[in-house]
Amino acid sequence: MLQRAIIGSAALLLVLFASSGYAAPGIDPITVLENAQRVLNLLSPKTKCCNADKTTGKPICYSNAAPFDHLPMPKCGEDIRPLTMKLYTRADPDVGQVVTCDSIPSNFDGSKETMFITHGWLGSMTLWSFYKEQVAAAVATGRNIIAVSWEGSSVNPNYLQSASDTRSVGAEIGVVVNKLKKEHGLAIANIWCIGHSLGAHVCGHAGAYTRIGRITGLDAAGPCFDTHDVSVGLNLASAEYVEVIHTNGKDSTLLQQGTMKRMGHVDFYVNGAGTQPECNQNRDLPELEKSFAIYTGANIVTGLLLDGLIGVCSHHVVVRYWMESLKSDCFKSRHRCTDQFNLPDSCSLSLNPVQAMGPSSIDYWKQGIRGIFYLAVGREPPYCQN
Repeated sequence: MLQRAIIGSAALLLVLFASSGYAAPGIDPITVLENAQRVLNLLSPKTKCCNADKTTGKPICYSNAAPFDHLPMPKCGEDIRPLTMKLYTRADPDVGQVVTCDSIPSNFDGSKETMFITHGWLGSMTLWSFYKEQVAAAVATGRNIIAVSWEGSSVNPNYLQSASDTRSVGAEIGVVVNKLKKEHGLAIANIWCIGHSLGAHVCGHAGAYTRIGRITGLDAAGPCFDTHDVSVGLNLASAEYVEVIHTNGKDSTLLQQGTMKRMGHVDFYVNGAGTQPECNQNRDLPELEKSFAIYTGANIVTGLLLDGLIGVCSHHVVVRYWMESLKSDCFKSRHRCTDQFNLPDSCSLSLNPVQAMGPSSIDYWKQGIRGIFYLAVGREPPYCQN
């Protein structure tokens, strides 16, 4: 236990330090941490199997060999506690009903589109108010909403372990999806997984486990993913349609948690994935920053932490953008680009919209429109500037 605590604390400090821009030139603390894990993996088992999928009868097994050799072995899904899924519908928008591979609530309608919504590192569907708001906004659309909360791993100072456990949490979603397909007639095209930060990779691994129709990655996490093989996390093969919304990918703030790496059929870079307007230092701390400061017991007086919270805000405000996109199809992009590192200068401007960030983006994709898109937003809801 002491060893795990030390590793976990070191992981937290190194992840924060690595994102801060204060590391010595030429030294990437994340890489140092990953290399240390590779050494530990040489001394540990290479594979392990967990409980079998009750629908398919197949065991769920993992390996810490490449391309996952920079991460610890994931926990089995049955060992991550709490890991809960709850169904919310218009008929039951507040309390929700527990979903397991053994028990699907009677009010689940297999003919409707079903959203699985999940959070990232240090997150929780029950402790963070804006994740609750995200679920409420989705319920209002009339879809089946299944909120996936995995605090048993996500609220862990050892970021590498949480990153690794995206595989097992994704598989747990996949097990439920298999049951919904087989026994409730849920069509692949009606399965939509929305994940924030590490949750984007949870969705990616759900899609690696079983076929799903759509994934939306909300500022998909970069550390431990963006310099590795695409199969480590969310990628084009994770679903029939994959879209990623980037809001915190530039190396300009502490706690830069997103990535500039393309991961989807369509990648939106909101304000170039730099500091978001709502998170500018020249205004009061938004609710997102205050919530994070309270949640972590942080002292928001120091300038360094303020700079860090701006990064956290830019990483989390994407959830607000997505909620607004459910209410109005107004996030229209007229900028189709060739280089995500040179925005908006690498973009061609069209008179008419070429893509739309939100539910309707799939309709543009079905017309063959994919690639890199730049989108400018404002600092106040509803954010869109069209």
